Amino acid sequence: MNNYCFCGLALGIKYRLCAIDLAKDLQKYHPGVEYLILTDDTSDFRDLKNVIAIKHSQDSIMFPYNDRRFAIEKALFRYDRTIQIDTDIRLLKPLIFPNELDNLDGIIAKSLPLKNHLNQYQPQNLPYYEKIAQKLDIDFDSVSYVGEFVFAVARNMGKEREFVHYWGMIAKYLELQRIHGADGPIIGLAAAKVGLPIYSSEWPNKIENEYVDHLKFSSGKQKIQKTELEKFKFRLVYHYRLNKQRLIAFKNFSFYYLD
Repeated sequence: MNNYCFCGLALGIKYRLCAIDLAKDLQKYHPGVEYLILTDDTSDFRDLKNVIAIKHSQDSIMFPYNDRRFAIEKALFRYDRTIQIDTDIRLLKPLIFPNELDNLDGIIAKSLPLKNHLNQYQPQNLPYYEKIAQKLDIDFDSVSYVGEFVFAVARNMGKEREFVHYWGMIAKYLELQRIHGADGPIIGLAAAKVGLPIYSSEWPNKIENEYVDHLKFSSGKQKIQKTELEKFKFRLVYHYRLNKQRLIAFKNFSFYYLD
């Protein structure tokens, strides 16, 4: 396989340090393959020859999960395919890739019906996702949930650019409804809107179970703990971003504010 890169997001010192370790792992096990990182401090990566570090300020209102779309967008500007992988991991050995990756024309990921996923994990939020599908003329019953730990996206005659656009649009709608969960449901909705195929694979499960050590900074035993000052700053920035996005959303008033 050629003409591909890895990509990801590293905002904050702990994630930047993790991304540095991951970059070194990728250089060791996948020499010659670039790793494109969106980060708030590119200087941390200046000595890593396999890294493309791009300056980025968080766009999402609370958590930065949906900012991964910008990394994918910039990666696909340079390469035919990109593999988005969580930053808080260490590689244990060279990664494997699914055979379908060579001729991929959409997304390959762990996936399952979105309605089933939401009924199990977010039943209270199901009406919001159904409303989005209605607004965007999407057949909700056919939408897939995409596991976001590791997945690949390929170019497809510009559909990938539309996909990134609708990912952002849907994410903002949900955030303005105070729904700040992970981006797997949003990826599925955006792909369905633009007709970007999603291919279900056990590849991500194999990667997570056999090929990496997943540190899980957003959950689990190594979850990042904030000081009281950091929590206060977080609340201030959250309300700034929320009000900023409320104003921006007026440009598409019917989508964001009308039922």
